[in-house]
Amino acid sequence: MAQLTQRVAARIPENPVEFWLSRLDERTRPSNRSHLDRFMHWLAKQPSWENATPRDMLVRHLDSEDSYLVLDLLQRYINSLVLRKSSKRKAYSVVRSFFVHNRCGLPLDSSKSIQEIVGDAPFVRPFFHCSQLASHSVEGPQVTHQLSGVLVKHVRELPKLEE
Repeated sequence: MAQLTQRVAARIPENPVEFWLSRLDERTRPSNRSHLDRFMHWLAKQPSWENATPRDMLVRHLDSEDSYLVLDLLQRYINSLVLRKSSKRKAYSVVRSFFVHNRCGLPLDSSKSIQEIVGDAPFVRPFFHCSQLASHSVEGPQVTHQLSGVLVKHVRELPKLEE
């Protein structure tokens, strides 16, 4: 069986963020970039990481004797977020993806499974009263209209409300 070797820090792309983003679906790039930027902003407030760039973070991960150094920081970051469970899981997987696509994968950690991430914010179920929909009616039958993230299909002549 062939032994896997770790990437050499000198081979990390000069701009690992652009390299990573270029490998992702174009529609997901802005949100994934935002997740990584928020993590980097948080990381910059941690001791000895104040001026770290994404490339510095990859190099430090590869050069560290402690392969869990960055993973521990990522888990602290995720635990510091006050978000729903699904949002925390997304942030966690996006940052891990940055490492994987740059061939510097973070180690798996069976003690902190992604399934164990706990949400802090309750799930919000959108609710619209029919009077709100009527005030936003659109012309013509069989129209698909998106209203504040709620997909309303086949809107048919909703009565206009009197002002």
